[in-house]
Amino acid sequence: MNKSVDPAPHRYGHTRHRCRGIFRGRVNISLKNLPSHPGVYLMRDVSNKIIYIGKATNLKSRVRSYFTGKANTNLKNSFLIKMVRNVEYVLTGNVKDALVLEEALIKRFQPKYNVIWKDDKRYPYLNITNERFPSLKIVRMRNVSGGKYFGPFPDSTDMKKTLRLIYKTFGLRQCGYDLSKRNRECLYYFMKKCPAPCIGKISEEEYSHIIKKVKMFLESRNKELLKILKKEMLKASKEFDFEKAAKLRNSVYAIENTLEKVGFKETKIDNILMNIDRESYVLALSKFFNKNIRRIEGFDVSDISGKHAVGSMVVFNNGVPEKKSYRKFRIKTVGKIDDTEMIGEIVKRRYTGSLAGKMLLPDLIIIDGGKGQLGSAASVLDKCFKGNEMPALVAIAKNKEELFFKNIAQSTILPKNSLVLNLIKHIRDEAHRFAVSYHRHLRNKENLR
Repeated sequence: MNKSVDPAPHRYGHTRHRCRGIFRGRVNISLKNLPSHPGVYLMRDVSNKIIYIGKATNLKSRVRSYFTGKANTNLKNSFLIKMVRNVEYVLTGNVKDALVLEEALIKRFQPKYNVIWKDDKRYPYLNITNERFPSLKIVRMRNVSGGKYFGPFPDSTDMKKTLRLIYKTFGLRQCGYDLSKRNRECLYYFMKKCPAPCIGKISEEEYSHIIKKVKMFLESRNKELLKILKKEMLKASKEFDFEKAAKLRNSVYAIENTLEKVGFKETKIDNILMNIDRESYVLALSKFFNKNIRRIEGFDVSDISGKHAVGSMVVFNNGVPEKKSYRKFRIKTVGKIDDTEMIGEIVKRRYTGSLAGKMLLPDLIIIDGGKGQLGSAASVLDKCFKGNEMPALVAIAKNKEELFFKNIAQSTILPKNSLVLNLIKHIRDEAHRFAVSYHRHLRNKENLR
């Protein structure tokens, strides 16, 4: 059955991600219904497994080319066409969005034919280095211990414009020197383009404040950033430091004038992945746990140095977020930095407090954390449920995306393209996002006092 297609393309980076026009069955029957817009197409085999992902400036023209004309005689395509049973697509706002989405989806699912035919092309990232006084570099590969990454940027021209804007606006150091081996300033300092951390002209604390603002800019936390800059500008003006106030004013103008021109936010694809075939994810999860899983609750905690410690609970029903059932918790009984005890507290309050009688019980509980967090949640749940009443329970650790289960010593690592893993990660990430947003709200509220 064909789903209706919106005549205008949608950016997948918006809060509500959309997947339009999934069509199934014999692909050549539905080719005429494809839209002539930029996007990404996914080809599945008879078992519904994704075997190839591609991008297109014009989806209709590109996908049709596989099944008609000379492309059909291409040796590579002839193998692919014999395997394809279903084709799905995601509309994007422009070709650059399609490039980013294609790479992200290939990395997540590792489709058979993309892996076989892959080339060495990688889109660049901006990397805030992991140093005492970090710099901002253009890199092609991400390193786990290599600092903070933003991207990928399919258009290197846009990325270089972004880099120049950051240098001009925030005064980040531009040199690539090893500062531990340097004891003299460089030309950038004399050009007033660098605060010269190499000779101690700026403290580590002051420089880290610059880095914080750069991160906010690249994460599109623009309203929050502008509020901070305007507050600093007003303070500088009141202290008669007019040179500093003028620099801050210029930074505010530069950011406000650029926000509508360049998108800096790193691609987030989880909602798209769910929307593409949400039912398959839920069925795979039910099969994995050997029980019918429809309602899922995910838990996480957030704190910095023990301040404003909070917890979150998110609820998904048939793979769809049920936001009216989300809950926030202020940590009350744990007075130290201990994520395991905090998880235990919020799980206990959910299943023994006033919420226990007001909300439906889940089929699965997902905990953000490792073996310790799992044990803390399990000890509480053992007192709340008897026998078959106990929901399925899993914890997922971030580093290797390991899964931990009750009464099983070894962790489980599923393939990157596992539907089960990706749904669990999606719910874990939503719980984390909700916890962090609540924590940030409390911090901002305190700062305004």
